[in-house]
Amino acid sequence: GFINLVGRTLNGLQSDAKIVVLDATNNYHWNDTYSFAGLNDEFTAVITNNAGTLTTVGYTTIAPNNEDLLLRKYTQGGALIWHTTFDAFGENDRAIKVLEDNDGNYLVLANVTQGAQKDVYIYCFEGTSGNLLWEERISDDPTSNETALNLEANMLGDIYVTYAIQGITKTKAYNYEEVHYPLDNEPFSKGSLILEAAGR
Repeated sequence: GFINLVGRTLNGLQSDAKIVVLDATNNYHWNDTYSFAGLNDEFTAVITNNAGTLTTVGYTTIAPNNEDLLLRKYTQGGALIWHTTFDAFGENDRAIKVLEDNDGNYLVLANVTQGAQKDVYIYCFEGTSGNLLWEERISDDPTSNETALNLEANMLGDIYVTYAIQGITKTKAYNYEEVHYPLDNEPFSKGSLILEAAGR
């Protein structure tokens, strides 16, 4: 029955990550602002589970040209449960979508920069602490830049990742068991489904 809004708010020359929660009749319930190092921070997505807890993801800028993944988990009333940041390769990393799995852990879709290369990753964070459990690279072209677009799942345990590469939008489907138990950071199986649509 609540409406959860996430994004950023301007504070002088910087932007701070912001979440505002309204009740079902659009009345103010609570808000929280996250700021670090006087640079730019932003929440890009939020989810609520059956227990009423909210999990936000986005990015925090810890130094010029160095963004880290940002995750914050709140109670329904706005109390912070845990907070975590994650630095993939010391460059620009942005979380754009989040899902909660059946074990209460969080799958986070992210854009990750490694030098001149931009890749798409899924990170799994433990639901009660925010600790990283595992990570997997989704994109499969080592010479091209990819951009993460969307992360979805269904009740059958299928996960759908949509990303763009060289003007092509790709949607790939994975069985949950494939992403839940990755071995030695080997790539996921790509055999389930590939949908491609040219365009911008």
